[in-house]
Amino acid sequence: MLVPVLLVLLVAAGGGLPVPGAAWAVVVALTAVAGAVLLAGYVPARGQRAADVLGCGPCDAASGLSVVGAAGLLAAAPQQVTMALAALAVVGVGLLRRRGAAERACRRP
Repeated sequence: MLVPVLLVLLVAAGGGLPVPGAAWAVVVALTAVAGAVLLAGYVPARGQRAADVLGCGPCDAASGLSVVGAAGLLAAAPQQVTMALAALAVVGVGLLRRRGAAERACRRP
């Protein structure tokens, strides 16, 4: 459910859809999918408390803010494929931190 919302926000941050630039649109769409997967990790499952899902603040704040950082990168250089790739990398690192080492290091009792 978050993918269309993130896609619209990221495309708007990047200056709108370029006319001939399908590569930029594909990379931004991949960034939206990765960002949606990342943000969905913050939603508690049935029977879980929000504190169980959030983990520790510093680890999870950096991961969640990677989506905001990606939007900032897209806004800094509108419709540039290299900046869209950088935005995808930032969200990818956030997703890896959220799913990987940060989750093991920041377990909640």
